[in-house]
Amino acid sequence: MASVSFKLFKGISPKLDPKELQGGYAQIASNIDLTSGKINPLKSPLASGSSTFSAVAKSLYGFPNGAGTLWFEDNDEHSVVQGAVPGTTENRTYLSGGAVPEMTYASLNTGVAPFPNTTRRLGVPPPVSAPGIGTPSTKDEHTDPADSDKITTAYVCTYVTDQYEEGPPSVPSGLIDIYYVDQEVTVTVPSTPSITTPTGAPTPNITKVRIYRVATGTTGAAYQYVTETTPGSVITDGTLTENLAASITSTNWLPPPPFNTVSVSSTTYQYDWAYPTGALKGLTMMANGIMAGYTGKEICFSEAYYPHAWPEEYRITIDYDIVGLAAVGQTLVVSTKGNPYLVTGVSPNSLTQTKLEVNQACVSSRSMVDMGESVLYAAPDGIVQVKSFGAKLVTGDIIDRDYWQSLTPSGIHAYYWEDKYVGFHSTGGFIYAPSSNDFTTFTHTATAGHNILEEDSLYISQGTSITKWAQGTAGTFTWKSAELMLDKPLAFSAVQVIGHHTVAEPVVLTLTLDGVEQTAVSITSNSPVRLPSYPRVYKYEIQVSGTTTVDSITLGNTIKDLGSL
Repeated sequence: MASVSFKLFKGISPKLDPKELQGGYAQIASNIDLTSGKINPLKSPLASGSSTFSAVAKSLYGFPNGAGTLWFEDNDEHSVVQGAVPGTTENRTYLSGGAVPEMTYASLNTGVAPFPNTTRRLGVPPPVSAPGIGTPSTKDEHTDPADSDKITTAYVCTYVTDQYEEGPPSVPSGLIDIYYVDQEVTVTVPSTPSITTPTGAPTPNITKVRIYRVATGTTGAAYQYVTETTPGSVITDGTLTENLAASITSTNWLPPPPFNTVSVSSTTYQYDWAYPTGALKGLTMMANGIMAGYTGKEICFSEAYYPHAWPEEYRITIDYDIVGLAAVGQTLVVSTKGNPYLVTGVSPNSLTQTKLEVNQACVSSRSMVDMGESVLYAAPDGIVQVKSFGAKLVTGDIIDRDYWQSLTPSGIHAYYWEDKYVGFHSTGGFIYAPSSNDFTTFTHTATAGHNILEEDSLYISQGTSITKWAQGTAGTFTWKSAELMLDKPLAFSAVQVIGHHTVAEPVVLTLTLDGVEQTAVSITSNSPVRLPSYPRVYKYEIQVSGTTTVDSITLGNTIKDLGSL
């Protein structure tokens, strides 16, 4: 009496020889969902009714726009994140990966595809010149300066966008003496500058100028708010010192790279396109309202809840060129061309960096995925998992370097789906489940993807269509066991497959005996089935394929043996 049963199904382990596979690991696990430990067919992508403008889109983002979703798509590798800006209803969204970092919002995207319709350059430059000031007027009866309390003051101004984003101040005006409390000063503010940008790059939409005045001429005194006006206008300031409003907060709020304050003239503001390491990219929103991005070996951070403001002192330099960023709570995971890093802290001016001791570089920025409590990315030898306390090559026990390199990891782009890591390459893809260390493959291809958490759906770009991942009809799975070595030669003559298969949707069983593939057998019910007359052999390999769930497979020397386990 002899039988062998399969009740636990695992993914593949290419690192091991087929006869060394144990614990349900397989030679083939294709188009299969092993979440339950059973064989379930992976569902095909479901058409969503949306079309892309490009068959080679490398970035995809679902922009919420009230009644539905507008799809941002591009054939460049853009990072797109929604900003954490209190009190806004415009769904401000930020993009990087192009010539300059950009932002957009709902009212800029009311036309027809492709989206986004319109973007603005991220960040607000300082005014190109100081405010002009005139000679104070005298309105009271005093004529002798010795009879008054003299105040020595100066003015600065800032540019403000249509979204109330305020930039850093201009250089101060010259000092001016005010002898009488009711004297008025004429202030001329700069016009909106002509901003030189790369071809096709947007500019900030500057609509206002704010004027600030220092209460006294002493060193270190704060500039306080006077009024807001339009660029190029002239105002008359007669505000009493005690009536000045809050001090300026945007003193160090520079635009993100590329930016250089030396390229300023009286009429033109030219961003420095020769910034040493290029434009900021990899925009990522952290849980504490801080936005992060990188350029070269430099990580840049915004002011908390002000994504347009990037103080120069909020920058960290690490040892290697940066490949990608991902946030896990208040921790920023930094993948590089060398070791990964962690950057931690609750404030952008007090962040610390930690180099992790795992010698696995990130080979694809698009492979970095936030998995909730960890981040996964593609390395030269497999998949690396980074947590708040360290990093590990988590596929090292099941995948060898040769197999992984055959997938061309530098081209992998990956996404979160049901606690799993879904990766695509040029000819298909794979699903890695960190909780069970299961690695399965699939035949579907895509060029980009995006998670919409509100729907708990992963959308992918396939050709000219946007589809919902694994929400269509059941595909055809294939699962092939390890190579089983028997103590003595046997000829199994019966099989019982328990599952959901029917006459209309059978399970196809194929045995490979001593390396020779036998005629396939179609199984249409849960009842035992007699097998063809097979020779006695030492080596068995079992393969099943179908479109329905398989709970277990049992081979027996006789029909009676099927009940022995």
